[in-house]
Amino acid sequence: MIHEMGIPVCDAEWSEPFHVDVCQRVPTNPNRDAIQAGYPARLHRACLPALLPEMTAERVLASWVGEAVQSAANDVQKAVVAKAFGEGAVRAVPDTGRFDHNADAEELGSTVVHSAHMTGGFRKLLQQQVPTAAAVAKEAMRRRAETAVEAGLGRADVSALDLAVDQPDASEAAKAVARFGREAVLARMDFTQWFAEAVVACRYREPRAVPVQVAYLEHYAATWSIHGVLTLSLAHEAFWQGPFGRSSFELVLNELAHHEAFHHGRSFPKEVEAHAGAAAEVMLARADEARRLFAELLSHSPVPVLAAPAEPVLDDPGRDGTGEADRPWPSWIQRLRFRMQRRRFVAGAPEAAEDARG
Repeated sequence: MIHEMGIPVCDAEWSEPFHVDVCQRVPTNPNRDAIQAGYPARLHRACLPALLPEMTAERVLASWVGEAVQSAANDVQKAVVAKAFGEGAVRAVPDTGRFDHNADAEELGSTVVHSAHMTGGFRKLLQQQVPTAAAVAKEAMRRRAETAVEAGLGRADVSALDLAVDQPDASEAAKAVARFGREAVLARMDFTQWFAEAVVACRYREPRAVPVQVAYLEHYAATWSIHGVLTLSLAHEAFWQGPFGRSSFELVLNELAHHEAFHHGRSFPKEVEAHAGAAAEVMLARADEARRLFAELLSHSPVPVLAAPAEPVLDDPGRDGTGEADRPWPSWIQRLRFRMQRRRFVAGAPEAAEDARG
């Protein structure tokens, strides 16, 4: 309720469990039977900063807050956004098929807010205070690419890297190379470049260079730049230790798929499938070349050996006159024999009935 010097006048037009005492005359019409239009909204704007600390996220999303916050101070608008949507909120953008900026923003830890179902006040607030998922994703990718380019080390750089990691100014990249072994890092870089160029050439039916470099990227296992450079993170220890197995190939193929689908849109799974098919073709057609060039690296890769399935018993050994005991039929053959016997019985039933009558 809105109170005039302690006297209730009219409803406050909000859902908050508080009354508002104006402590002065409330503007009304000459008959004092109706409050001035727009006056509750003015009170909402005045009371919102004081109510915010007591409000929950659900209460902040009330429609009266959306209307009141439009003309509020900038810090109040930011406080409403943080209370309602949390830190790191971004506005959802339409799915264009090729790009999925919403998924990219979620991978970065942002909260994607869909404003289509909100009131006009909150939609305007989001447009003023919250960046789009596309802007956040593009900026993150730009920073990641810049970091990879600036900190990237090619094969020659790794070969010349000073591995005196006991020095106070030793870089994280040098420490990682010393920990994994220089030759092991170079071997995986060489194989990754050979494999990536072979897959890309098979995918597009023309040779394409795929430069490979390494960098110490804390939050990424690898990245693909718009210039076609594949950067492997030395912070991702699983790639550099243990066998070069399925997870390593998955990582490389995931980055190669960004060659045509830079974002995780609907075209990205298609590119992953296309590159996976090209990888299978490469490893079938050039397996001997891979083993010859990278015998030491691939010798440690786990290749499961599947036992050959037992051949089904197609005849009963007890019927060949050898006197051997009958072995059980496989279940699928037993079902097939039962169906065939049932069909013969049903087909022969009328003839048997006629013979009985005769």
